[in-house]
Amino acid sequence: MSDAQTIADQYRVSPDEWICIHPWSHLAITPKGGVRLCCHTQKAPDVGNLNENTVEEIFNGESMRRVRRQMLNNQVPKECGKCARIEDMNARSPRIREHTRLYSEKIRQDYIYKTKPDGTADYNLKYWDVRFSNVCNMACVMCSSEWSSMWIKHAKDYTESYDATTIDNDPNLNYFKSQYNDLGKTKIVNEPSFQWIDDYIDQVENIYFAGGEPMIMPSHWYILEKLHSAKRFNVKVKYNSNMLKLGHQGKHALDYWCDWNYGKLAVESSIDETGERAEWIRYGTEWQTVQQNIITVRDAGVKIQPIVSVAVYNIVRLPALLEELYDLFKHKIAINLVYNPEWRLELIDRSQRLALIDPLKKLEHLIADRNQMDIVYHKLKEPQVEVTDGGMKMLLPRLALLDTHRNKNSMQLFPELEQINQRMGGLYEQKRQQYE
Repeated sequence: MSDAQTIADQYRVSPDEWICIHPWSHLAITPKGGVRLCCHTQKAPDVGNLNENTVEEIFNGESMRRVRRQMLNNQVPKECGKCARIEDMNARSPRIREHTRLYSEKIRQDYIYKTKPDGTADYNLKYWDVRFSNVCNMACVMCSSEWSSMWIKHAKDYTESYDATTIDNDPNLNYFKSQYNDLGKTKIVNEPSFQWIDDYIDQVENIYFAGGEPMIMPSHWYILEKLHSAKRFNVKVKYNSNMLKLGHQGKHALDYWCDWNYGKLAVESSIDETGERAEWIRYGTEWQTVQQNIITVRDAGVKIQPIVSVAVYNIVRLPALLEELYDLFKHKIAINLVYNPEWRLELIDRSQRLALIDPLKKLEHLIADRNQMDIVYHKLKEPQVEVTDGGMKMLLPRLALLDTHRNKNSMQLFPELEQINQRMGGLYEQKRQQYE
């Protein structure tokens, strides 16, 4: 039996089948109204769109039926490559984690194993991942205009002073042009009809609010009020929030959240750094405000924990950061890896990466899911990234352009990145001079 199968067995997943419960129980909505298998789907079209299709049309449409057939035939659908790669590292993937949900056995017995040969099946929407809109009050460096409306504005600001030839000849400028022209202008930030919410609200047992920023989305408040007024405090609610705001249009989150039992409603706060470094990474952050909001929620008795997106800009400081965040939240820390080529942690010199392993191992008691550290260690041990790597060639121009428009100097703010700049022959200063 392989290591990956051992991990699967540990979480009650048969090594003889590559099944995820999502195609029978999960609704994941993108800002355009698109429906995906889950938030981890990569490089695959949506399986439907709530602006064009009913839930029934989506869940028994050709794409969803094809996915079910593949899974029941022990094949990995193209949408599921991320989970397959994680399992190849002998780590617990999101697919395996879903089999630990309380309702997973019911979904297997009552829905998965009763699927028809063509993939048609009944379904029970136990878990909603709602990202109705890309409306957001931050422009995080690892994000894009697909998930943040702020990036539409910034992408336009970053490119409007350059002529078309300069933009076309500069991959960095061209990227931001596409963020505005190809994504920003066509992005639907208005939300689809809420009718499906009313139709399926009685089925849901788990809701995940993300975005954009859920605290400034009407859909979030609509669902929260429906749950609260129906006293459905048995529904497990989870947020991913940047914690810049706790209220919107006269409503305040704590007026609702405190009625859920501790842990039944949980807030994951996207915090990748503290102070000025936090304000650079998640641009729009006002650290003092975010810090006070975290304390307010924590002291109100609502479960709140940090989720750190680990990347090139915080991996070197991660040991110290873990201790700082534990002191602030009084809760263990969730870990998420950034896979964007230009931000991935492997760009740091390998000797520096290897030196982080022992300090991090000593702090594993601060980590919410030890499995995530296995993935971090795997990345820390990766071979040295060559200067010809596409991510290496994109990182410093990206830093230079952002710093030019923000009037910052990331080489001073993140001194650990200077070794990359030296390996690249001072590319940061060259690009900074060009953009200015």
